[in-house]
Amino acid sequence: MTNPSMKIKRMSTILLGLLLCYLLLCGVAWFYQGKLIFPGSQPLTSQYHDFANREFILEQDDINLQGWHLENPAANNAHILFYFGGNAEDVAGMLPVLSRLPVRHVYTFNYRGYGLSDGLPSQTGFYADALAIYDRAASLHPGENVRFFVMGRSLGSAVTGYLATQKPMHGVVLLAPLKSALQNGQRTLPFVPVKWLMKHPFDLQGIASQITAPTLMLIANDDVVIPVDDSLETWESLGGEKELIRLEGVGHNNLFDNPATFKAVERFLRQQGGI
Repeated sequence: MTNPSMKIKRMSTILLGLLLCYLLLCGVAWFYQGKLIFPGSQPLTSQYHDFANREFILEQDDINLQGWHLENPAANNAHILFYFGGNAEDVAGMLPVLSRLPVRHVYTFNYRGYGLSDGLPSQTGFYADALAIYDRAASLHPGENVRFFVMGRSLGSAVTGYLATQKPMHGVVLLAPLKSALQNGQRTLPFVPVKWLMKHPFDLQGIASQITAPTLMLIANDDVVIPVDDSLETWESLGGEKELIRLEGVGHNNLFDNPATFKAVERFLRQQGGI
């Protein structure tokens, strides 16, 4: 017969081994979360060349961020729009679209560690950089007739939401918005206590009630990256006037392949900008 004490000892050893493996998994998730959350982006050198005369450097925290300032001479207004890209997005890919919007100025930049921008990505850094680019634009374009707008896609919707809670905005555009990076992480690693490990929660839903500017949200019915239900939960939490458009035939990364996307954004900017 097997000694009962040996059985208990063997079982205790197995449980201890499983616990150590679980703790190791949690440690790896915590230590490497920066790489898991922020894959960075491949530089779009062809776009850099096409818009070289519109490129500028945003100096922030002793690092240089690669940015662009677009001007639309056909826009009979002094309005300013900020664009924040999604995860793994080089915002240079959006420059042709942004240049056609009916606002005089568009400012955008690659996040820390994205494109040719220096530094390491983080929620704290992204939010600080958003405030910095707003302050730069506001100082360069003073005047009573200036109206500010902000637009962000996916992860950039959280940066957009944060900026809209910190600075006055006449309109907010959320493209395929998330609920939170915390929610995404918990869905990806359901057996890991992501809530206690996450350093970059990007909790858009948590601050949505503080967004009081008119908001346009566009979501793709075929989005397989951010579930539609996540975007709708954020939608329900928005605190101000809001409009929701659900797009057919496109997914998370190609919203503007549906012509209705550009038309909706253009209409919204004209309406809220008094254009």
